[in-house]
Amino acid sequence: MGDSLKPSLPGFIATVSLGLEEGTEFFPRSNDLLQRLIEAVGNEAFFASLWEAVLHSPSVRLPALYFVNSRFDKRKPLGEQFFMVAGGDHVDHMIAALCAVAEDFSGPVLMHRHLLDFLLSAFPLNSAHGYVFNSTNISMAFK
Repeated sequence: MGDSLKPSLPGFIATVSLGLEEGTEFFPRSNDLLQRLIEAVGNEAFFASLWEAVLHSPSVRLPALYFVNSRFDKRKPLGEQFFMVAGGDHVDHMIAALCAVAEDFSGPVLMHRHLLDFLLSAFPLNSAHGYVFNSTNISMAFK
């Protein structure tokens, strides 16, 4: 199905992500389905859609951040995993989604913990990954 899935990816990812609750019978199947979806549509399309789903659906934020953290390899540099952060050319989706998570106090505290884990892993304070952020994205983050 590959490319034919792309228009519906944000909604499909949002739906499947809700099964990523550890300890449930749905977790392994949901996790495997998301992995197969990455293989079918590609990293860039998948992660761009994932960040869009996180931005527009508060109920998806915790499981999506859990999924991203489980896929992000802390030993590899960000440049090798940039597809996960940016989703191709969609850095603005990721930044808007992360800001939405940071501003969402109606969700569980664990959601903010996963957000901080991701930020510290992807953008360590001693790194030079400032190229992800430009003046527009910075102003969006501090509005």
